[in-house]
Amino acid sequence: MPTAAPRRSERELIGPLSDEPLTGREAVAEAIQTVYTLAADLTYEEVLSGETHHAAFFRLQIEDTVVNGMDYALLDADGKIAEVTIFWRPLPSAVEMQGHLALDRDLDAPGDGDCEPAA
Repeated sequence: MPTAAPRRSERELIGPLSDEPLTGREAVAEAIQTVYTLAADLTYEEVLSGETHHAAFFRLQIEDTVVNGMDYALLDADGKIAEVTIFWRPLPSAVEMQGHLALDRDLDAPGDGDCEPAA
């Protein structure tokens, strides 16, 4: 039987949005909101669910860059999301997508809610 993630006071996002995992509900929500705001298209094709996890296959387009990806959400013992890992492919498009997101962060004013990587 699968085991749920241990209870955490902080949520964590692991993936191509930052060099280091993002920690904390607000930082994770802000990073995901940035993607939603910039996306010309974000289509979820299929969602798979289990007792301790969910996985969602999607297509994301920002400007002329398109990636296929998977969000893997690990649930804690209370059924809340403890950790999200994001995978993108193909690699050249994933690197280009990171550039779009980095440019958006560079345009934000300092202290304007920038996402902070985990310590």
